[in-house]
Amino acid sequence: YEIALAAFLIFYLYLKNQRPRSVISGVYRQEGKYSTLKFILIAILLQVRKKSKVWSVIVKRYFDKDFEPPGLEDLDQPQPLSHHVNAIDAVYFNGSSASQQVLMCGLARRKKNLVNGFLYLRVPEFSDKFLLTPQLPDTNLYQSESDANQFRAEGIHLKPIVPMKTWKISYKGKMQLDATKSETYDVELNATFTTNLPTFNYDTDMHYSSAARAMSREYWSREYFENLKTFHQTHYEQYGDIKGYAIIEDEKYEISVNSVRDHSFGVQRDWKIFHRYVMHFFTLENGMRITVGVISIPVNFSSIAVGFVTDPKDGKNYPITDCNFKLYQHGENGNPPKNYAFSFTTENDKTYLVEVNAFATQEFFIGLERESRVIELLSQFTVNGIKGWGAAEWQYRNLTGSPHLVE
Repeated sequence: YEIALAAFLIFYLYLKNQRPRSVISGVYRQEGKYSTLKFILIAILLQVRKKSKVWSVIVKRYFDKDFEPPGLEDLDQPQPLSHHVNAIDAVYFNGSSASQQVLMCGLARRKKNLVNGFLYLRVPEFSDKFLLTPQLPDTNLYQSESDANQFRAEGIHLKPIVPMKTWKISYKGKMQLDATKSETYDVELNATFTTNLPTFNYDTDMHYSSAARAMSREYWSREYFENLKTFHQTHYEQYGDIKGYAIIEDEKYEISVNSVRDHSFGVQRDWKIFHRYVMHFFTLENGMRITVGVISIPVNFSSIAVGFVTDPKDGKNYPITDCNFKLYQHGENGNPPKNYAFSFTTENDKTYLVEVNAFATQEFFIGLERESRVIELLSQFTVNGIKGWGAAEWQYRNLTGSPHLVE
């Protein structure tokens, strides 16, 4: 950030009055007169910053006998919460199968033993409806003091076993059937996430062109660059498989889904600064795993494309370089479309045409004031003619403070 900030300040007086030509829906800034210049500048700075970090590690490795590169052992563990009232440490799993079995769960540790947490299960052999943890559509859970340094709250427990390889997912308690929330079942879930696929860390692995393109559209000021630093979070994702079983009213059902998992932590996460995002997590029949989406956090980026493709054949992640999905063209009114398509490209010069067809919907809220509204579209995907399965996650800033259920 120091290198980037120094360069940005040099251009500040020259560029400060050059706003983008237009703003769509009062949020999404478009390219302006100096966007190309700004893109080139940021692209260079991001590349220099990345290489300087790599060189720093190399120098320390070979010239400092006491140097040990950062390990994975601690990164996957629960992280200390910062001093900030909106401190965050969150883990999340989103899994589904070709047979439309679904397991989605997450725990976000916050201050004062508050946890934003939930669990969804769809086991077609039991019901075509979803089983939900009792507090849904709200996600406000509370930890006991003894669980405060774990990803554990009100029956849900997410535990790292082998860093970047294995996680235990368990739950024991009541769950409600979404069609008749007065009807509850005793559920015990025991499952394990395992993987040999690489992690994708957005701090180091994201392609420079996505960030440069997004930043080039923004109005530059000292406050803007301070916000980039203030609201930064470490976020990484990894694909794998979840296998185990669920006991529902003494009947045992096998669980087997393909899943993405992520871990996010930072000084703060304030859902009130999020305008909206759309993220797609899915698996293809040929084994490819894909994350792709667009995020709008106006104080940082009014629109930024993010994501990657995991190719199991070579065991590598390929970050996306561009995506033609425009947030203002899809569901800006708060009602996501159930069928749509878009395309994106990756750094290995491949283009992917994605078709999305939703078959089920779930919705929940995050925050004591329901600041964030999240809609999960469980979907069938087709990418360049290859079938797949997964979820499209649509998030909106919620200003109503009350449920806004999708029809």
